[in-house]
Order: sequence, then structure tokens, then C-alpha cells
Amino acid sequence: GAEVDKNANDLYGCFDLSNSITVVRNLPSVTNKIKAKLYPIPAKNTIHVALETFEKGRINMVLYDFAGNAILNKTKQIENQKTSLDVNTIQAGVYILRIRNENGKSVSKKVTIF
Repeated sequence: GAEVDKNANDLYGCFDLSNSITVVRNLPSVTNKIKAKLYPIPAKNTIHVALETFEKGRINMVLYDFAGNAILNKTKQIENQKTSLDVNTIQAGVYILRIRNENGKSVSKKVTIF
């Protein structure tokens, strides 16, 4: 039969090798996302941010390198769904910009700075 350290290819007949399992997939809620457009990409001095699904209020923007280190962290008050981020002092490279509002809605976007 089915013994420890034996090859399953050597088994013949009907075997019950494990209990059945049920897989339940929970899709992330669309309501926890902010839709954002960043421009220009690649950016040189400033990244402009257009927040399409955002109420006015405070947002936090964190720029991460690919090692997960926070390079830049800014909190701003938003009134008209638009803001900008000064990246003039950031070294050229590819980064992840995470934008989060006070209600926990967030979005992460890849940005290139040259």
C-alpha cells in the first residue's frame, strides 16, 4: 500500500491518500481600493497624482525601494483629487508608491525616476 518514503507512481488500485479539502477564495473588496493615475512616468522632479475615487481628506504617500525600505514619506491634505510629490532629491531607479487615505483605502503603483 501507501507507505512512507515509497513512490506514488508504484501504486496500483484505488487508494484514499488524504481527506478531501475545500478551497474558498476570498477576492479583495474593490471598495478598499483607490484609483490613481501617476504622471509623468518616468518622472524627473515631480510626480503628479490624480486620485479618481477619493473623497477630500488626508492621504499618506510612501515611496519604497524594491528592498522594502521607505525612501520618502509625506502626508498631505487633498481637496480636489489632485496632488504632487517632489522626487527631485530621489536617486534614479524604480520604486513603489503607496497611497493610503484616512479610511484605510490604498493603492500601490510602480514609478520610475530618472
